[in-house]
Amino acid sequence: MRRSKKAPDIFQMTEPELAEHVRQLAARLVEYENQPENRQQGKGIHLLTPKARKRSQAMGWDIYHATRQLRTLRGETINDAGYTGRNSNRR
Repeated sequence: MRRSKKAPDIFQMTEPELAEHVRQLAARLVEYENQPENRQQGKGIHLLTPKARKRSQAMGWDIYHATRQLRTLRGETINDAGYTGRNSNRR
């Protein structure tokens, strides 16, 4: 059984290190999704096999969290609430 390497701590990285980490994660995700053994052969609506979809989704969440931390380091505003404008059309 193959052991996966421990993920780096994104909260201890500097901004340039984290930006490079995000680029590497994105490249790894594209490479993973393009591997022929991860492609589903004409069955159903999904492009990837169930195992590959699960791993791809996990990699996507890693990219999301790393990008969020990168934006925090850059001092950008992060809004979790979604729409923050008017909640009503009443006048």
